[in-house]
Amino acid sequence: MPPDSQRATAVNGKVTSPDAADVLDVRSFFGLSEKAARAAIADVADAVSEWRSTATSAGDRQEQDQVAAALSALPSVVAL
Repeated sequence: MPPDSQRATAVNGKVTSPDAADVLDVRSFFGLSEKAARAAIADVADAVSEWRSTATSAGDRQEQDQVAAALSALPSVVAL
């Protein structure tokens, strides 16, 4: 999925190319402090870090490419 593809769910009002700052901007809507939001993001990044090897054993390359595009923003979010 190209980075400018439209998403089904908006992040901070953006349906195309939401970024790390958008994720942190909406944290207050979920009652999260910045520290808690960063911890949750890091937990998710850790939880999905080995997804590719699991997906490879399951098959469909096209679906893997879609997931890869969706997860591509995680490193920049964690780095904030």
